[in-house]
Amino acid sequence: MLHIIGLILRILGILLLGIIGLLLLLLCILLFVPVRYELKAEFPGELSSAKVRFRLTWLLHFLSARVHYEEQEFAWWLRVAWKKFPNAEEPDKETEEEPNIKKEPDAKQEPDEKETTDIDIKEIPEDSSIKWTERENQENRKKEKKPSVYERLKRKIITIWQKIKYTFAKICGKIKDISKNISDTKEAIQIFLNDEVHRSAFRKVKKELIWIKRLLKPKIFQVRLNYGFEDPCLTGQILGLLGMVYPFVGDNMEIEPDFEQKVLKGDIHIKGRIRIIHLAVFAVKLFVHKETRKTIMEVIHMVMK
Repeated sequence: MLHIIGLILRILGILLLGIIGLLLLLLCILLFVPVRYELKAEFPGELSSAKVRFRLTWLLHFLSARVHYEEQEFAWWLRVAWKKFPNAEEPDKETEEEPNIKKEPDAKQEPDEKETTDIDIKEIPEDSSIKWTERENQENRKKEKKPSVYERLKRKIITIWQKIKYTFAKICGKIKDISKNISDTKEAIQIFLNDEVHRSAFRKVKKELIWIKRLLKPKIFQVRLNYGFEDPCLTGQILGLLGMVYPFVGDNMEIEPDFEQKVLKGDIHIKGRIRIIHLAVFAVKLFVHKETRKTIMEVIHMVMK
């Protein structure tokens, strides 16, 4: 009897170890197998003639996705193991059949038009009575005494003064509210930034961002663009945003803004890989750091207010 119980426990232990080993294997695959991505884009001269292709693969194409944009048409494909999910175009057939369904009630509407004409003819006497009452009202208004020029001018001056007074008071109230909000937020930001706990959190985040930037940096990053918009202000704003990215990508980005005409020429080629383990380590490092965790909770509390 004891021998049978020991054999059952041994089998259960082997099954349990096998399940734990399988879970650990899946976890290692999820953390250490990289997600590979590649982006290629060509801009001959306008956005309408652009060609964009994006590809993402994981675990020897066990999971793969592709996105294409060419000739102003968007298409995507997704494959998980042997199952494919292409973007379907079948709902367009239903839209083509809609006009055939709507043709039947159109033919039945002809007698309704005759009925409406008959009704309009019957309603002519009522319109004449309405016009007669309007004439009487106009005559009664003419009989009433009109106010003098002095009274009308006085009323206009009073109404204009009341409007000016109201708008001036409203503007002053808005200025006071804005100044109060600005002063309050400015003081709150200064207190938040001068706190030693928050300064330590910022130093920690900066250090970890430099570390993870080196690991997540694409192997290939080539951007050559000559762009311009109808509004020169928008062109300058885009240039400012791209200038913020420049320190992270190095000298592989060539940007030529055109402030005089609308143009989009160039090409983009970005290729790299991301491992989940790096993101997980980054998150754990920030969570373990006491000052960073406290700062994040305070920021979330401020945003949720």
